[in-house]
Amino acid sequence: MYYPSTRLFSVLELLQAHPRLTGAEIAERLEVDGRTVRRYIMRLQELGIPIETEKGRYGGYRLDQKFKLPPLVFQSDEVLAVTLGLLFTRRLHLTGIQDASERVMQKIEQVMPQRLVDQMTILNRVVEMEPQDDWYDLSADIVLNMSQAVHDQNSIWIEYGDRTRQTTSRKVDPYALVFMLGMWYLVGYCHLRLDMRTFRVDRVQSLKVMMAQFEKPADFDANRFVEDAIARTPNIWTVELLFPGTIEEVRPKLPKAVATYEQRPDGVLVRIKSPNIDQMARFILQLESGFKVVGPPEMENALKRVIAKSDALIKSMTP
Repeated sequence: MYYPSTRLFSVLELLQAHPRLTGAEIAERLEVDGRTVRRYIMRLQELGIPIETEKGRYGGYRLDQKFKLPPLVFQSDEVLAVTLGLLFTRRLHLTGIQDASERVMQKIEQVMPQRLVDQMTILNRVVEMEPQDDWYDLSADIVLNMSQAVHDQNSIWIEYGDRTRQTTSRKVDPYALVFMLGMWYLVGYCHLRLDMRTFRVDRVQSLKVMMAQFEKPADFDANRFVEDAIARTPNIWTVELLFPGTIEEVRPKLPKAVATYEQRPDGVLVRIKSPNIDQMARFILQLESGFKVVGPPEMENALKRVIAKSDALIKSMTP
């Protein structure tokens, strides 16, 4: 009888990931019937896989926890997913994580056919990732302990250095960890400031998980909170654009974490901060029409400069 090897491996992976599964649960995940599941289990047992069968109405299947899965079998698209995932870790700015990703890559290479190893090697060589800035390095232990506190809803005590290098000790109820624009952020309620705050995780000098617990608001949007906080970060220029419509209609038109939004009777006033007004002029010229530039007054000359440069470039290309 024919048993698709991929289905057998799927059953094995399910039993490895769960302490116990019923036949109905396996059937639902694989989209097969109960009889087919029983045949798969019997075939795996015939191959020497130690699967325990619990009979009866509430019976199920259990894999001996001492059993280790055989060498990994990857399809080409799975190789791409794993390799790009490991490459992405280079942008996470976690100390020691690059060495760990290299070790994982080596372990995977040892159990894959040479053809797939060659594909992984090519990806490593040709895919360029943003270089890591040592200023943003942070401890993997801090991120792991922080994420555990978020999950368990335990308050934490941190030593935190702000942008002026002043250090404060504070109790924080950690609501979420957010990785955005190449940076790690902690969002939570700060008991020192008695308000919600966003903290750059690389500025957390030490962390202690407390026994005290808190309750996170059910409707809290951590990504939106960080986006707004980044947009409010002080910069040299504040450019104001007036769009027709509502905030919900305008927000998707702009990149995340660059703007604040104010609903007005005549539309939505969008404020974008940037240290470079000519760069903002180029950004504005890329937006779809239908909005008005409100300010600053210097933006008019910046737009003229950018347009003049574009015209000169076009003329230089004309035969």
